[in-house]
Amino acid sequence: MIKNCSITAVVRKFAFLPPTPPWYGVKSKTIEGGHKNIIEIKEEKLYSHPPTMEAIQRCQVHKMTTSVGETVYGFEFNNRAATVTILYAHGNAMDCAALMGFWKELSEKVGANIFALEYSGYGASTGEPSVANTYADIEAAYEYLIDEMGVPAESIILYGQSVGSGPVCELASRRPSRGVVLHCALMTGLQTIFGPPSCCSPSCTYASCDIYKNINLVSEIGSPVFIMHGEKDEVIHVTHGQALYRNCQDPYTPWWVMDANHNNIVELNTDQYYVRMRQFLTHLDNRASKTKALHPVGNHTKSPNVTPEVNPTSNGQLDMSAPGLSSR
Repeated sequence: MIKNCSITAVVRKFAFLPPTPPWYGVKSKTIEGGHKNIIEIKEEKLYSHPPTMEAIQRCQVHKMTTSVGETVYGFEFNNRAATVTILYAHGNAMDCAALMGFWKELSEKVGANIFALEYSGYGASTGEPSVANTYADIEAAYEYLIDEMGVPAESIILYGQSVGSGPVCELASRRPSRGVVLHCALMTGLQTIFGPPSCCSPSCTYASCDIYKNINLVSEIGSPVFIMHGEKDEVIHVTHGQALYRNCQDPYTPWWVMDANHNNIVELNTDQYYVRMRQFLTHLDNRASKTKALHPVGNHTKSPNVTPEVNPTSNGQLDMSAPGLSSR
């Protein structure tokens, strides 16, 4: 039970769990004409995982500064045929080294550029993990894509996995994007831990202290939202995804993944995952073409908000494994 209305207490219970020590570092290497940031793997088991080691050779490392002065990193997988960029926010119990192989494959399979964000306090990024820092981190990555890399906002797809759904929903609710993917997303932090709000429950009593209030934010997202969730998710119950879907103003056909838990949607359904991601990107392309033809300047209109039904959730820690570490 939470003893006082403290954001710090909520976060401690909810838990940021960066690997300690980090699975990688970043160092600057002198090259002809300047410097290049390169990844140094520190987690031994990654050396015996070929997809990760191959991905590191392909990855471009970008160094960014957040609005609160932290140094964070973005990892780019470029696809020359791509017209969109997926800005990916990962879960809370891994750092970016765990997902390198997966992101390389994702870029190749769906024909998109990937720009993966490392949070403050994770991996090689400076600072401490916090809700506020995740918001500043993803804002820095989004602005870097636009200002430094010349990526139009309407070509950015925001992808939030588990805890990453928090910063993604917050950003998407107030900044334009082509679309949003929510992968095993949560309604709110407290509801993940304690279940739905009811009389005298922590989710109700301490609602003002809650974090990552995605259930309120999704109705403010003007672009299409694709939700995927494992039907056997033991950490963030599938009812979270279902409630988020009902509250979206522009929901895309969801994917409730039979037999999948919190961490194995991709491994359990690899081919289907890529098929559905490509279908969503095609949907976004078609929508963008129609919007451009009808409204050359662009206009986001909002549909009426829908109040979601809230269902029981399950307890647990988040994201203790990562897609991409199994050899495929």
